Amino acid sequence: MGGGVLLNVVIELEGRERYEEANLFGHSEEEEKVHQFTVGSYGQVHDHVGGWRSDDVLFVEWSGISGGRPMTEKIRYEWKGADMFEVHETDVTAGKVQGTFVFTVTRTSPPIKEQMAMPT
Repeated sequence: MGGGVLLNVVIELEGRERYEEANLFGHSEEEEKVHQFTVGSYGQVHDHVGGWRSDDVLFVEWSGISGGRPMTEKIRYEWKGADMFEVHETDVTAGKVQGTFVFTVTRTSPPIKEQMAMPT
């Protein structure tokens, strides 16, 4: 099994239903691309694909169908330090921007000091 990063997200906004999301990131050496496979509590399943724009900026994009209409999610991750990054997301449905969001993500668990052993 190759290396990957699992990012679990919980968003609680006043007046809105709690949202949870699991994101598995992996790098495909053959494609030279990064994949972000997302499963969310609102029922979405997406495979975003992209790559590194610089040492601290990752860009991924998903295009598919949502609510019966074509949709694209464009996500830029920008690292601000070892334990913090910003997420800039733009959602486009049927060619029209539906929303632009900026989130700041901060590590809440201690960093892993050693690589985990993977079964072979």
